[in-house]
Amino acid sequence: MTRLAFPLLTLTVLLPGLVGLAIRWVHSEKTARRLGIGGAVLTLLLAGLSAWRVLHLSGGGRLVGPLDLAWLGVARPLFGLDGLGAVLLPFFALLSVLVLVAGPRAKLDPLATSAILLLESTMLGMVETLDLGVLALFFAFQVMVMLAELKRREGAGGRESLVPACSMYLGASVLLLFVGVAWIGRLGAHAGLVAPLHLPELAQHGLPVGEARWALGLLLCAVLLREGVFPVHSWLPALLERGPLGLGLLFTAAQSGTCILMRVVLPVFDRPEQGPRALVIVAYLALLTAGYAALVGLVQRDLRRVLAFLGLGQSALILVGLDSHSVEETVGGLVTWLASGLALTGLGLCTWAVEARVGRPDLHHFHGLAERTPVLAAFYLVLGLAVVGLPGTLDFVSEDLIVEGVLPSHPILGVVLIVAAALNAILVLRSFSYTFLGPPSARRTTRDLLVRERLALAVLAITLVGTGLLPRTVLVSRLLSIQGTTAQESVH
Repeated sequence: MTRLAFPLLTLTVLLPGLVGLAIRWVHSEKTARRLGIGGAVLTLLLAGLSAWRVLHLSGGGRLVGPLDLAWLGVARPLFGLDGLGAVLLPFFALLSVLVLVAGPRAKLDPLATSAILLLESTMLGMVETLDLGVLALFFAFQVMVMLAELKRREGAGGRESLVPACSMYLGASVLLLFVGVAWIGRLGAHAGLVAPLHLPELAQHGLPVGEARWALGLLLCAVLLREGVFPVHSWLPALLERGPLGLGLLFTAAQSGTCILMRVVLPVFDRPEQGPRALVIVAYLALLTAGYAALVGLVQRDLRRVLAFLGLGQSALILVGLDSHSVEETVGGLVTWLASGLALTGLGLCTWAVEARVGRPDLHHFHGLAERTPVLAAFYLVLGLAVVGLPGTLDFVSEDLIVEGVLPSHPILGVVLIVAAALNAILVLRSFSYTFLGPPSARRTTRDLLVRERLALAVLAITLVGTGLLPRTVLVSRLLSIQGTTAQESVH
């Protein structure tokens, strides 16, 4: 463990939140947008520097900041970064930059920009914090940011409000998480832990088996609600269909439930006597969700609904990989987290660009946009196929690892995964065909992608293809974060 003298990790978490709060008092939309992009870019640089420091530590050690919890009577660092966080930190920061750069200016007013930066701050905080109570607070604040923005836009277009449904599901997720954290704190204190909510200490010593199962159940229920696993999924497609798309993309890519699974459930509870059975149940529910999303997505008439069910299926696929004791599946789930976040954000930005030009096209009719927007059409097709695992992209590598891990022990489940991936590919091609192929409309002139939109989408496409063709670096870093340095040999 290496301790920093400079509060680099703390600054990385707080900077986007402080800039986001400052923007709320800025009246000029142009100034607010520039401040937002500047704050997001600076955060990306800080996140990259933090990741570089961690990845260059010998033995895959943890980097911790100088801020601790001594004011609570426990001298433990508040923020730290390990091998897993070293990749997630710049990943989240990059997505925020690209959404702010490529999003339609008409949709990114100062309050929307502020919400994106506040959400980014909570995402980075969940990755960095070493205290379970603080992690739960970041989780709750992330939900509050989303609900506040939905409330601000309530009633737009005369549609039914999203606030009640999202409040019910996400509020229940927050409540279950806090009850589970309180339960873990009580068990840790009874077990004699000096800092019962300090994650490294919990992972090292574990918890008593009996009552810990109830705490595990509470955390897993919170994860299922937050990730939109069937049958508690209805809020997620509605959010992406009718909510603010930029914030919705980041909220989906954050995978806060997956973060709890990786940072709390697997390190603390993944022991033979208490974890596997519950995790297998979660994996089966996630697989059911992936199949359901693939089937329902085929009949959607709206591009946002297509995006929503693709995202629902990818979130479920991540859980299938992580709720496993196979190294291949676990690594596949982690890499899918990265790959699907990048690809879905890119596809969402393409969808946003289509809406800004022609509104929301009906997928029962051909619209012929490719003739006037060939660059947008090309990016939509590449990024859409990257979501479903096009060979040569990072998602192809991750899904192959998941299927390879599932097939030996659960061959039927492996077949279901393959069928779901094939249906998703049909879904992407169907949405592309109706949106971009056919005779162009003679009634309107449509402009192709702007320079800033092309730049953002090119970064996403190059990253997905580059890491897909050369996946070893990504896979090695994921393996090191799971099994330590000895896992590096399994990649060769």
